[in-house]
Amino acid sequence: MHYHIVENQDGELTDAVPYCSDFCHREHQGILYRGWNGCHEGADYDQECANCGEKILGLDGIEKQAKIHTTEKLQALDDEHGDNYHYQLVDGERYKLTDGEVEWLDFVRGRYCIADHVIENMEDNIYTMDTIGLGQAMEDDGMFPKIVMLSEDSVLHRIAFFSANEPD
Repeated sequence: MHYHIVENQDGELTDAVPYCSDFCHREHQGILYRGWNGCHEGADYDQECANCGEKILGLDGIEKQAKIHTTEKLQALDDEHGDNYHYQLVDGERYKLTDGEVEWLDFVRGRYCIADHVIENMEDNIYTMDTIGLGQAMEDDGMFPKIVMLSEDSVLHRIAFFSANEPD
C-alpha cells in the first residue's frame, strides 16, 4: 500500500491518498510524485486506489479472504518420507471440509465432543482452527490425538493429529 501525503503551507498533514502500487502512485500524481512511499500497513477498513480503483484490502478484508486450505491443496504437498507437517495449522487458519467429512460430522453430531467443537468453529463447511479446543475435544472423547469414528486417511484427521494441543 502506498500513500501520497498532502500537506498545507505549514507542513501539516491534510490528506493521505491511497494507492495500490507505486506505479499507480506515479501515474496519478505525475510531477507531484515525491518518491516511493510504500509498505504501509493500511487501514482497518478497505480502501480504493485513487488511480485505478482497485480495492485495497484493510485488516477486515484481509481476514475475510485469508487462505482456506483444501484437501486437494494439502494432499498435493504430501511427502513420500512422511514429513507431512503441512497439515499442522495454527489458530485462525481455515480448512474446508470435504463432503465425506461433512457426512461424518452429521453422523456424530450430538454424540461426541469433537463434533460439537467442529460445528462451533465452522461456517459454510469451513473450520477455523482452535488448537486448544480441538485437543480438549479429542481428550474429552478419550481419543487424543485421534478423532473418534473418522478415518486416519482423512485430511481433517491429519490436521487434528498434527495441530491439536494436548490438554494438561
